[in-house]
Amino acid sequence: TIPETSTRRDDKAGRDYVAYELQTLIEVRGAQMTLRSSRRYTHFRLLDQMLRREFGSRGVYTAGRLLPPKRTFGNLDAAFIAERRLALERYVRACLTCEAICCSAAFCHFIDAARSRSDGGPDEPGPIARTDSNVLLERISTKQGYLLKQSSRRVCWRSRYLCLYDTELLCYYSEAVSNPFQPLNIVHVTGAQLRRVSLPSLPRYSLFTVRTSQHEWWMAAESDETREAWLLALCNAGATLSATHAELSDGGSVVGTGSFSDAAELTSAGASASCGACGTLDARGALGGACGGGAGWSSCPS
Repeated sequence: TIPETSTRRDDKAGRDYVAYELQTLIEVRGAQMTLRSSRRYTHFRLLDQMLRREFGSRGVYTAGRLLPPKRTFGNLDAAFIAERRLALERYVRACLTCEAICCSAAFCHFIDAARSRSDGGPDEPGPIARTDSNVLLERISTKQGYLLKQSSRRVCWRSRYLCLYDTELLCYYSEAVSNPFQPLNIVHVTGAQLRRVSLPSLPRYSLFTVRTSQHEWWMAAESDETREAWLLALCNAGATLSATHAELSDGGSVVGTGSFSDAAELTSAGASASCGACGTLDARGALGGACGGGAGWSSCPS
């Protein structure tokens, strides 16, 4: 059931959203327990796409399980919220009538209350075991992959796994996410301004920024080709690429003013600063290096 809702503020996105308080009664070895979690409408749409991908071809995902449509304007109206709450509750109940669906990895992650936060995800990385829902997330994403992301305090860079789903950019600790419905951040791409930038302290990386009305994210790719692929995907999702005066006149990128003075800001404690010149992103999502006999090193901790 969804007994109640609450309106919350996403400070980085600069907008209010509705959190639906989900309660699911389950029975484990004869004992009943209630799972409680908060989910945004975005999470319901993500679940719906995953279930359609997994069960649509088998005829299990029937027309009786229809998610209420997305609405761009007026979605904070009290009457609309009440109507959508009932529709979402009917949707979840319909999913529970099918054993294959309610036992699927995607649905189990959706109702999982562990460290659930409607505006993001867990405070620490969860288990790194890869699940079926991770694979489904990749299949419904427009683009996914590792980028370096500047920390919110702008003191270091961190390797993050990003998935572009519809018009939202979901940020995770790594590809082996513990729960796809608990991203660290959700960046609303529609209307965002994109900009190519550079930093003298990161000469081997291709940087760009994603700026919304309330926040600016700095990202770093390993090559110009990777950066351009991300910019194209983000533009197709509703963002706009901004050309500065310097780019129009010189064909170059904006030079950033951030103070990242040495490679130590890209490494963990004890790593050699000399590795900063040859660091690469490895498959685990860490910032790795091949120098020094192949000794690995990672970005600064969260």
